[in-house]
Amino acid sequence: MRELRPWLIPSLPLTAHVRGQRPLSNSTSNTIAEAERRIAPVQTVVSLQSRAAPADDQRGHRQDSHSVHPHIIGNLLSLTILAAIAQPKTPTSRSLIERRNGRRPPSQPPWRSPEMPITLVTPTAGPDPRRPSTTATHRPHDLTAAVPESARVRVPPLVIAHRGASADWPENTIPAFIAGIDQGADMIETDVHMSADGELIIMHDTTIDRTTDARTLYPDRTDRSIAGMNAAQIATLDAGSWKGEQFAGIRVPRLAEVLALVHDTRTGLLLEVKHPERYPGIAEAIVDSLRALPNYLDRALAAGMLVVQSANWAFISEFHGLAPEIPVGVLGRPCPDELQDFAEWVDQVNPEFCAADPDFLTAIHELGMSSLVWTVDELGEMERAIDVGADGIITNTPDRLVEVVEAL
Repeated sequence: MRELRPWLIPSLPLTAHVRGQRPLSNSTSNTIAEAERRIAPVQTVVSLQSRAAPADDQRGHRQDSHSVHPHIIGNLLSLTILAAIAQPKTPTSRSLIERRNGRRPPSQPPWRSPEMPITLVTPTAGPDPRRPSTTATHRPHDLTAAVPESARVRVPPLVIAHRGASADWPENTIPAFIAGIDQGADMIETDVHMSADGELIIMHDTTIDRTTDARTLYPDRTDRSIAGMNAAQIATLDAGSWKGEQFAGIRVPRLAEVLALVHDTRTGLLLEVKHPERYPGIAEAIVDSLRALPNYLDRALAAGMLVVQSANWAFISEFHGLAPEIPVGVLGRPCPDELQDFAEWVDQVNPEFCAADPDFLTAIHELGMSSLVWTVDELGEMERAIDVGADGIITNTPDRLVEVVEAL
């Protein structure tokens, strides 16, 4: 097993990540004692460091503050999470409120704060044009201006598991999502369709052929589209065997199952709506599903752990009209005029990695939006995605990306 990150409590399973108040193990008392033992020798160090640190560093953990060693930060975070057992704290709605008001929370790496909002623009961004600023040195409408090399900062991106840890697991299945979470992903990305009887089905393709045994189970059926089958028929399919016999028997999940998983593990969800034009009423069905799970939507919005995206920009506009409180993203590379329009209501612009050059990402940031690039699996491309300023990287190999992020 890989060595645990310094900000993980050693006695917890990998799914109990400090980032998001995930469930603690049964050995709570032993963990508390261990955390207290570890933090005692470094309290004096932290005290001395804090005296010399500017006030902004103490409040916001600024990116350019390196006075405290990461292992010390890890121990302090562990103690913070343990303290939450005695006094549970609901994540604040700071992220969404401050985004809407044009103010940004202090900059900090995403794993150093359980409340770091996924939809926030990173420190690579400039002033938000949604509120007038007299300190802006770069006009928001100047979308071609480059950021000087000396001004670039390698900010650790969010790690997004593409259809789960899909390089080694059957894509868009619960085991693949669990594997991505265990590997340290901040979010899981998945795709949703709607069956003939209105159930929200998790799958990438519009048909069930590629990732299930549909041809064997329904050899005489001519219509094997998700829209042409009911949920009970889809539930009989084997969605694992195509990846390997060791995965035989894994089923096609529904959106409700995925929501329960990310809610229980405090993981972010990047939900892509595939071909919504095929499914009348899917926007309403998704909103209803997000609101149906008790406490999920409020908690996800407060912590910034939910984004709904689509390549169908008209649908995203429709969805935003139904639920303006839910952050939304558009897939693709809009032109400058479209970016200006999107800046009024879109939270993310998520292009394919090959279309994400530094000038384009700078333009997105200066308009107050953030950007997740897809799909990046090679080490060199991961490094380049960080260099150009991606706020998050969508990958089939989240464990590999986690190692790159840890090395920054």
